[in-house]
Amino acid sequence: LYDTHDRGRAMPDDSLQFIGRIDDTVKIRGFRVDLQEVERALLGHPGVHQAAAIVGSAASGGATLHAFVSPASLDRDAIYRSLRDRLPAYMLPSTVVGLDEFPLTDRGKLDRARLLQHHAARGATSGSGRTPTETERRVSDVWARTLGHNDFSFGSNFFEVGGTSLTVFSLVHRLRTAFAPNWLARLGWIV
Repeated sequence: LYDTHDRGRAMPDDSLQFIGRIDDTVKIRGFRVDLQEVERALLGHPGVHQAAAIVGSAASGGATLHAFVSPASLDRDAIYRSLRDRLPAYMLPSTVVGLDEFPLTDRGKLDRARLLQHHAARGATSGSGRTPTETERRVSDVWARTLGHNDFSFGSNFFEVGGTSLTVFSLVHRLRTAFAPNWLARLGWIV
């Protein structure tokens, strides 16, 4: 009667047993997100030749959506602008990672596990090429601890590099701790 994209089987006692999903729909922060729809939106950007949307785990323990695009030279801000025109806010990836080529399995299919490994191992990127100030370095350290990675630059949007409405509270607390006057920190008071 309904196309729910759930796979099930009828049991001898006339009950139904849920087996799993038959599509790429996942749940992220309480919303159902169709990974194929995110990939189609990524491919809608004129410069994207290849795209993949994958669910990973966040530092907070929840699920996060990561997008991988090829070629690596694409402007991530332009991709986010394109995605905002095509997708609701809850379907926007936390990160967009550019790669020159996607890893493949021995059978020639996209190796999603290696993509997630690449995401976890990526290094810091700096878009400006300038040396950060001491304050910027301290803020960057707090962001890296909160997000669980350091793939952001000076102009990054916290929510577009993996931050959520829940982790922002942890970020604020850590920033207050990092920048509290020494005498308040020694007393254990954070303003």
